[in-house]
Amino acid sequence: FGYEPEDLLSGRIAWVDLIAEEDVERIKAQVAEAIESGATHSEQRYRIRTSDGQSRWIADYTAFLRDKAGAAHTAQGVLIDVTADHELSEFRASQVRFLDENPNPYFQLLPGRELGFANGAAKALFERARSAPDQVRQRFEALCDEWLSASSGSTGYQQVLDRVLWMLVDPSGDGRYANIHSVDVTTERKRAIFLEDMVENLPDLLVHYRRATDGSERIELL
Repeated sequence: FGYEPEDLLSGRIAWVDLIAEEDVERIKAQVAEAIESGATHSEQRYRIRTSDGQSRWIADYTAFLRDKAGAAHTAQGVLIDVTADHELSEFRASQVRFLDENPNPYFQLLPGRELGFANGAAKALFERARSAPDQVRQRFEALCDEWLSASSGSTGYQQVLDRVLWMLVDPSGDGRYANIHSVDVTTERKRAIFLEDMVENLPDLLVHYRRATDGSERIELL
């Protein structure tokens, strides 16, 4: 960590002074509890400040040597830099939080229409399906069976309950599972359908408009 052994062994630098301020009280309490309880060792994870000012996460494994009366008289430990592991764990946790807070259903479908991993939106979707009218529920169950039995991945729009979802279905190919990502595009699809209908019916709308303004009964192509 950039310090000379002599700096620590001589006491010129106290180890506790290198521990991040946010972690000091927690570590002191954990070590004191381990010593008082008669434990033979303790394990902690905390941050320290390196000689060049960086913050590193370490795993501290400390063994306590005790006399015949059980009093701890020596502590011997091993310190391991686990910064990379900690950052990876934090990244994975942030990804899980992001998926769980995502308003779009994301889930792993298992045989029997069971859920593996599922975020909150997916769990809510399945709860709604279970309480839906029989015809709607059966249609949803048929979709689930279709996703699970698919031999290859697919993307596209699907009507799911009362929503329109753009779906990416990534099945295992052998019916063991299907990973499903979706985006709720109900509002966008309704708008697109409305515009498509407008364009398709625009000539008729113009004809009706002309007839209504001039009072004529003749039909004109515009």
